Amino acid sequence: MSDQQRITENQRLQRELYGETLHDRLRSLMGVYGLSQRRLAEVLGVSAPMLSQLMSAQRVKMGNPRAHERMVALEHRAAEHGVELGPSSSPPAALPAEAAAEITGQIAAQDVSETTHLRARHAADTSSLSAEDLVQGLRARIGAGELQSAHEALSRSGGAETLRALLARALE
Repeated sequence: MSDQQRITENQRLQRELYGETLHDRLRSLMGVYGLSQRRLAEVLGVSAPMLSQLMSAQRVKMGNPRAHERMVALEHRAAEHGVELGPSSSPPAALPAEAAAEITGQIAAQDVSETTHLRARHAADTSSLSAEDLVQGLRARIGAGELQSAHEALSRSGGAETLRALLARALE
């Protein structure tokens, strides 16, 4: 397999794992928070070379769960300020510099117990969602083509039965 084929495959795997490539997710965060790649690496708690490898798809996934939790926390905090991240054609708006510095400082200072607590809190917040809430959320945020592709991929693999059923309902 050539280097380009490996990178293309890694990007495909990142989309499966993270919904989009890490390049796209991390670039969005850099834009929203006004961060350099080096500073984003510091906030996430990874080395700058590791972040570069993730963004260029030389690596598929974050090996450090805390780094992933921090990335998700940055996305949640941006959403709390009205900045929606995710696959789109337009770049997200930047946060005011003071708010961005405060948020990144707080997240960078979090230790494992705080990010684990954050993960548990968000999981608890979503436990009250009904299947219909999830179906409506999928319909509102994901195009029919992507829903169909995800459903077909899961059908081929035979896994994630509950998710397949939700996707099928969203496609109705």
